[in-house]
Amino acid sequence: MGDDERITFGANVKAARKALSLTQAELAEKVGIKQGYLSRIEGGKADMTFEVMTRVAKALGSNVHNLLSR
Repeated sequence: MGDDERITFGANVKAARKALSLTQAELAEKVGIKQGYLSRIEGGKADMTFEVMTRVAKALGSNVHNLLSR
């Protein structure tokens, strides 16, 4: 995944999380990752496996495709 895709995914995760009124800590707990990792994901700075991307999307009631779309 390139920088543009990481940035898009992260921005969409952050927007979806805020729309659900979840804190980073709450979403991280739902996904089973550390809050710092989620912060890096939202900032477009984290490398992720497809499994992590899928778990994040599922926790947000979305899918990976939607979170990668601009």
